[in-house]
Amino acid sequence: MDTSPNELGSDLIIGALEIAKALNWKNKEGGWDKRRVYHVCETGSLPLHHVKGLGICARKSSLEAFFARLDAKFLDREAG
Repeated sequence: MDTSPNELGSDLIIGALEIAKALNWKNKEGGWDKRRVYHVCETGSLPLHHVKGLGICARKSSLEAFFARLDAKFLDREAG
């Protein structure tokens, strides 16, 4: 995949706060749920990465593809 730096920059989400915002994850108090992001990163449940010197980050396109695959599995089960 050939990705220019500008494309990568617009696709990259850096930091637990920004990832929580992108996923619309809020805690009981109504704040952004950064702890949930840290937990999911630790368990490897989503395509999140901890990069030394950068922190937790993700690609929007990877998250979209992840959830699209989940949708496809669900729709295949419903159709069958």
